[in-house]
Amino acid sequence: MTDLIENLPVPEKAGVNVDAKPQEDVRVDAKKAEEVLDIYHDRQARAVAGVGIAERKVLEKWLGKGFTDRLRDADAGIIYRALTNLPRPAAQGSFVWNVITDPASVRSALQAISDIKAFSAQTVVIADKIGANNHFREAIEKFEAARSAPLRQLVDKMSGNVAGLRDFVDRVQYLRDRAQTVFMIEDLSVEAMLTIFAASHSIVASEDFISESISISQFPQGDILDKLEVARGLVVAASNDVKRICGVAPVLFSETALAGAIRSVKHMRPNDFVHVIEALGGALEGEENIDTAIKAFVDYMDAYADMKREIVSWGYSEDEISALISYALIQRHLRTAAEELGVDFSRVEIFLRLNRPVDGSEEGHNAFRNHVMQFFKEMAKDGVSGRLIAVCANKQTMLSKVYETIYRAAIEREYFLQVGKRIVDVYHDVTIGEVAEVIAQEGDLRKANDAIRSLGVETADELTELEAHVEWAIAANSLPVPSDAITKLIESRGQVLPPRV
Repeated sequence: MTDLIENLPVPEKAGVNVDAKPQEDVRVDAKKAEEVLDIYHDRQARAVAGVGIAERKVLEKWLGKGFTDRLRDADAGIIYRALTNLPRPAAQGSFVWNVITDPASVRSALQAISDIKAFSAQTVVIADKIGANNHFREAIEKFEAARSAPLRQLVDKMSGNVAGLRDFVDRVQYLRDRAQTVFMIEDLSVEAMLTIFAASHSIVASEDFISESISISQFPQGDILDKLEVARGLVVAASNDVKRICGVAPVLFSETALAGAIRSVKHMRPNDFVHVIEALGGALEGEENIDTAIKAFVDYMDAYADMKREIVSWGYSEDEISALISYALIQRHLRTAAEELGVDFSRVEIFLRLNRPVDGSEEGHNAFRNHVMQFFKEMAKDGVSGRLIAVCANKQTMLSKVYETIYRAAIEREYFLQVGKRIVDVYHDVTIGEVAEVIAQEGDLRKANDAIRSLGVETADELTELEAHVEWAIAANSLPVPSDAITKLIESRGQVLPPRV
């Protein structure tokens, strides 16, 4: 019966056989399906592990629950693992969070870091050592021809040079100070100082012939010193005539010491004259020699009297005669020295007027005379005139100007040494050329420094800290999340992340 039913013919209607036996279900070949999928997607990229509940809670804290719920498990896994791969963020209190405030500020910070790191550490350090010292820059420029020489050689040489300048400037200052106590001026020209140096030996050699006082009531005007020299020359010549006859030079004795000889001549007592001459260390024998000696002595006294009258006519007292003659002697030594140096004495005479003692007593006059002689003895030791001649092309330059110029040069070279020593302490073998190259780059380096300092960076450690933070910000900016999520991450200073991230 069953077979009969099964084999019962069923008529087809509209091409549908409702009683046909089922066949195998249809499907596209699996390989063909994969080929189609590969056209639109990377099948292997989808083979990513998802995340658990705890990880999703982390993402919810940062991205919000609504956004996180919409994430497929695999996408959530990708974001979470990207977070775990971020570098460790900077400390909450670090200045770098004020530099990188949003994704856009990363680029300017990165540029500033790139610009400053374009310079070598040596360039940055040397430029920092130079600072605002333009004297060092100018000196390096002058030594441009010696580019290959080590800077330390120049520093060593300059050290000795500065020491020499210091000694020289101290000596010049000392000369000025000492001269002010001897001459009636506050400053001298170089040629006046050289005249003093040149005359000092002669003046010191004449010390025994310089009276106890060299102070006079008025300075000789016009040709008074020339007239005095003539009158004094006649006195000395007459004295030499007496000395040639009897061995006594009356010019070496005061009128008081010669009083006995004057009386014996006045009262025509030749024997007394002979005794006086013998008492003064001379000798006379024979009537003819005695008469000749007396005549010569009278001529000497006449010449001395003429000189004395002339001196008084110039306005000096008889008590000043010895002082005026000693003053004139010193002036003559100075004039001779000027002539030897080729200096016009009329240009320096005004500088070389001897001062007057503060104390007008006899002791004061003696003390001043000794002070003046001590000054010339110090000047006779010299050790400066040769250098003054060398450094001063214009000998009419004032010592104060020389002092100022040398002092300034010493200071400028000390400024150079301060920088040079700081540099060679760090880079012992750095050359002048390498330093010159640093100076040439200072403009660009200054711009780079200004840019990096505007970000709050002052030290190498802070630069390293900022560089690390920029790397963190770049990595954070690459996270597969919306821009506002990255901004939130930066604004929170990384606090939206769990400690282990």
